[in-house]
Amino acid sequence: MSDKHEAKAKRFLIKNGYTGIYYPGECGCYIGDLMPCLALDFDEATGIPLGCKPGYKHEQGSDWIVSNNKEPPSADDFQRIIDEC
Repeated sequence: MSDKHEAKAKRFLIKNGYTGIYYPGECGCYIGDLMPCLALDFDEATGIPLGCKPGYKHEQGSDWIVSNNKEPPSADDFQRIIDEC
């Protein structure tokens, strides 16, 4: 990941009200620790790695997830997601 892509992705996310990105069924990251995965291919318009989608960070205790839903999941759904990771 280049600094150029990270900066572009942060601008895109903030401008559009998102707080992170996620790769469906795999992983997620948030603006404060964006793209630690060493992605190689990016959407040039947004700076986001190909396959990743913008989303929203949700926290519960010390755990967190990023999803496509602005509203946080129920406690049971949150725990299920954490358990699947």
